[in-house]
Amino acid sequence: MCNFFASPVITRSLYFVGLLFLAPLFVVAQGTVTFGSVTYNSGNGLYGVDVFYNNPITNLAGLNIDIQFENIDSDDIQISSNETDGSTSSDVSATVITGGYIGVEFNDDGSAPISLGANDLVGTIYFSILSGETVDIEFRNIMIYDIGFNKTYDEDDFTLTNTSFTASTIEISGQVINFASSAGLENAKVIAINNTVDITNQEDTTPISGNYTIAPFNGTSYDIGIVVKGDTLGGNGCVNSIDLDTLMEHILGRNVFTEPFEYIAGDVSEDGSITTYDAVQLNKELVGNKSNEFNRNWTGMSLDEYSGYSTPASGVPTINGKISLNNVTSSSTLNDFYAIKGGDVDKSCAGAIATLSFPEKQENLRLAKLSQQSLVKGESARIPIYGPDYTSTNVISLSFEPIADVKVLGIESGSIEVKDYNFNISDKVIDFL
Repeated sequence: MCNFFASPVITRSLYFVGLLFLAPLFVVAQGTVTFGSVTYNSGNGLYGVDVFYNNPITNLAGLNIDIQFENIDSDDIQISSNETDGSTSSDVSATVITGGYIGVEFNDDGSAPISLGANDLVGTIYFSILSGETVDIEFRNIMIYDIGFNKTYDEDDFTLTNTSFTASTIEISGQVINFASSAGLENAKVIAINNTVDITNQEDTTPISGNYTIAPFNGTSYDIGIVVKGDTLGGNGCVNSIDLDTLMEHILGRNVFTEPFEYIAGDVSEDGSITTYDAVQLNKELVGNKSNEFNRNWTGMSLDEYSGYSTPASGVPTINGKISLNNVTSSSTLNDFYAIKGGDVDKSCAGAIATLSFPEKQENLRLAKLSQQSLVKGESARIPIYGPDYTSTNVISLSFEPIADVKVLGIESGSIEVKDYNFNISDKVIDFL
């Protein structure tokens, strides 16, 4: 009887031993996260750094590796989420971190169990970096979860590693040239629009020389273009009646344009053709009856583009207006632009910002003066405003308030050209800007 009862005990004991022996094994060998060298990838126009884990791991339920980009402002570096996530191993996904710190988090993709071989590539971090900037790429921490979702290792078990990278100091440079004067154009805004990743566009505003310099993101592709507005505060400036007469001579067929710049300047409405509508719009501007500031705008194109226009010209050319630079990894110079003023068919515009000069109305007058008028109720009158001798002045602001119960009906131009965008009437207060 004793032997009969002993047998099931032994059998049950062997049964449990068998279960323990056949259970899935969780294997993690302590190791480190390491980086490869930062290299440029001409295929995607980005720099890349490989991230490795140097010991095999198998049958994991969860994995989290944090990489941090240190000692750099968020505006000076951009990590490509799509390219980085697309580089990971089959069991891992990547998320770009921008809140709190700049970096990348490698995680399991949810398809447990996870396995990585010895020195397996976890993923490649792809990024673009501003010219001349240095970044420290650091291993932040790692967490590994076993099959029961228990955290097995964290950063205390791993040797911290990092690598540094300094982007080459490069620049994009050139000159904006006023086609009318063949001299540099001041106050042109040159904008470099990035075509690689979502980073801030770079820009510069030209001094009197017309020269510009932009520090780009290394390896990034750009479209360079210019924006020029303004020749005087009022907007009219060097567009004059001679331009209107010249434009009408062309429209009537008496003296047809032959040069590309004439067609570009004469296309006041920018609809690709020159008609009487352009002359009407130009005339409206000359008499101060046009709200849209067409004549403050300039059209830009590269010197190479302009030289490619047909001469003699027979119509308004198709204007691209940009210089495209692909994968900029070294300095790019001589990216020059012509700027042609809308309406300036006689090539008389000397610059984008002209100074204003006002004749002296009263000797030694330092403040603007409003002439005195006596009005009967219901009567209207024109009241001149005199100013001192202002020279080399770009902006003047005057403000006055009538004392009596009067209504301001409107403003007429004097030496300062008054447009609907440079004065404001609010109740009895009039501001000239």
